Amino acid sequence: MDEKMPNQQVMDFFAGFPKEDPFLEELGAYVVSIRAGEIKLGLRITPRQANVHGIAHGGVATTLLDTAMGGSCFSLGKSVVSLNCSLNFLSAVPIGHEIVAAGRVVHDGKHTMVTEGEVTDKETGKMYMKGTATFYVLRCV
Repeated sequence: MDEKMPNQQVMDFFAGFPKEDPFLEELGAYVVSIRAGEIKLGLRITPRQANVHGIAHGGVATTLLDTAMGGSCFSLGKSVVSLNCSLNFLSAVPIGHEIVAAGRVVHDGKHTMVTEGEVTDKETGKMYMKGTATFYVLRCV
């Protein structure tokens, strides 16, 4: 992907993110960085996001990575929905840690897009999750 910035409509949407998505706002997600074909989202893990084992619920990191990978498509001006998502959980995310989910477009098709991404620790860089996803293009924005 090149270093171009997304169009103004896309930037305006992400300026208000995650208020456009109540679930992500409830989680506390925020935009770390954005460029054409790539987005990074951040989130500090709270005790309310823990599972019975006292670590971050896998669904929290899954949600953030799915959103980052879909957001990477949107950064190219395409509104998408998930068709398939394959994730590998590499390590547990401790409570109190801040994570970053990075999504990148690897195939920018007319009807489908393929992405890859990972969730890492913001401070140490430790990788917690790696994944790929395929999205269906609803429309261009």
